[in-house]
Amino acid sequence: MTKYTDKPDSVEHEYAGAKDKFEWLVKELSSEQTQTLEHGDIESLIEKEGNEVLRRLMQGHLAQRAANEERAEGVKGDDGKQRNHCRSRTRALETLFGQVQVRRLGYSGKELGSVFPMDAQLNLPMSRVITTVFATSTVPRSTRPTPTSRSISWSTDEHHPKGKSTISVG
Repeated sequence: MTKYTDKPDSVEHEYAGAKDKFEWLVKELSSEQTQTLEHGDIESLIEKEGNEVLRRLMQGHLAQRAANEERAEGVKGDDGKQRNHCRSRTRALETLFGQVQVRRLGYSGKELGSVFPMDAQLNLPMSRVITTVFATSTVPRSTRPTPTSRSISWSTDEHHPKGKSTISVG
């Protein structure tokens, strides 16, 4: 197997956007202008820009995984048929932090649908959906203040098998 790309592994490169945004946020919070803001305005700033840091971390992780994905000679689909034609493909994914792009290798064959091994590794849904929300007893009782989870209450009162729920987005 060979690596997906010829570029060397570079964790610093993949996470540079998140690091830059985090450093910008720290600078903004320590600026003279924000020193006079009320706590609600500071919370709003941290919610919005902090969420963008998280989205960029997610994007960086997915980019790192794509850069390290190894190209196979071919893969078999669930139908047992071999797919030898390999191409890079990108798809959008809605997460709790916002939309990210998932780049991965797809394998196809004549008159056969494509198979994406990384989709299975990441347990990605077939359609673009909001990230699965996990509710466990270790999660404190609160409501996450993110755009996609603002109305989702987290509870520690019940046991949820696998604690999993999804919300479809077209």
